[in-house]
Amino acid sequence: LNLLVLSAGAGGGVTFAMGGNLSDPDGDGRVYHDELRDNIERGVTCTFDLHGQAFVELFAFVQIIGARFEYRSPRIELLDFELSDSDCYPDRFQNNDSMATATNLGIAPGLHVEGLSLETAGDQDWYQFELLRTDDVDINVRHSHARGNLDLEIYDAAGQLLGAGHTDQDGEIVRLQQLSAGLYFARVTGSGQLNNYKLVVEPGRNSRTRVIYVNGPSDHDPESGTIAWKEGRDGFDGLSPGQPKATLQSVFDTYDLGPDDLIRVETGVYAGMTSIGGEDSGVTVVGSIVGSAIGSLALTQVHDLQFVQISVTDGSPMEGRLGGMALVTLDRAHDNRFDRVGFHSAVMGVELSDGSGNRFEQSLFTGAGDGILIVGASAADNVLTNSTLQNGGTAIRIDTAAYNLIESNVIAGVGLVGLDLAPSVRATVRDNDVSGQAIGLYTDSKTANVHSNWIHGNTVGVSSR
Repeated sequence: LNLLVLSAGAGGGVTFAMGGNLSDPDGDGRVYHDELRDNIERGVTCTFDLHGQAFVELFAFVQIIGARFEYRSPRIELLDFELSDSDCYPDRFQNNDSMATATNLGIAPGLHVEGLSLETAGDQDWYQFELLRTDDVDINVRHSHARGNLDLEIYDAAGQLLGAGHTDQDGEIVRLQQLSAGLYFARVTGSGQLNNYKLVVEPGRNSRTRVIYVNGPSDHDPESGTIAWKEGRDGFDGLSPGQPKATLQSVFDTYDLGPDDLIRVETGVYAGMTSIGGEDSGVTVVGSIVGSAIGSLALTQVHDLQFVQISVTDGSPMEGRLGGMALVTLDRAHDNRFDRVGFHSAVMGVELSDGSGNRFEQSLFTGAGDGILIVGASAADNVLTNSTLQNGGTAIRIDTAAYNLIESNVIAGVGLVGLDLAPSVRATVRDNDVSGQAIGLYTDSKTANVHSNWIHGNTVGVSSR
């Protein structure tokens, strides 16, 4: 049998069907204006609940003279999909669903943290913040209630509930008065819906604290910031997180500062020197928990300053009173405090000349140069404690007959001299751990009170003339 086949062919294709409904965040069957507005701001997958299917179909045909024979396969469903809205609820902090695993936000007030969310139905978020002194504070969770209810609770370090916000409004706020210095915890929970929010800790209505904000002039990064909302300009007044100044020096040039002023320095690196005189005594400067690094500091006849949770870097070391170069100079400065401060210098970290009552605690000294020099007849009652020094030169040198205290520090790394005591030094040097130096302890003094130090792993342990 001979058949004349005039034509034949085969083909197929994949088709998609997609639909969507307006996203209803709170699941009440209605989409209100504020819900729609918030959804649109977050993108297509946040505005619509998108779903669809993908299908494949195959066909073939044969044309024989006047007859056409066709075959078409059943429509086969390859995929039934629903686009996730997980990107609508970014949360920059994970694994903070208990008090024990709370995210540390650092010092308050002056905290403004965005990029937060309850990203699953059963999610709860815990945060820790610290007060340096007794103050009134307002803790605020800012959110859209239309997307789902959020609640806020504040606890002390012992787990005692201090205040709570449980309303059906946009945002929850807890106002607390006369909180003592210490650690506190914020707990954010929901009612099953996912939601985005911001967490804010600011001075309370009756607080005397004035917060002044500093942020770099480049684009603000909400994923690393914890203090300001926008990039800084020195033309701004710095009195709100939306109008921060760009440099620390501009704050000191603009205002007469005192004990009620708290300067908050946003995450980033700030070059240049800052000069501070006695007229600005008492102010507190605090960086972000993520990391804030400022340039060199010149403190002259200033007292009762506090630098906390911040780093000072090798931007522009200065000539000290004795002619050497130093990253931070304290000239006749007294009763200043450096707590959790990093000094990173290729020359000398700190030169303290004729200053008294200054305290360095839980700080870090690093770099190729020296760590700290305490010098001058009036350099008395200064304390260096619970700090780590990893310097390439001399970690600690004392050259004054006045009393000073060096205790419970760790001197490590590869350096020249760990502790260097000049003649007539009467300092107490105790409970320090010194290792990795060419000389662990070098002393020309016969009056220093040196005891209970662990000097080990040095080329020479102790040397003197």
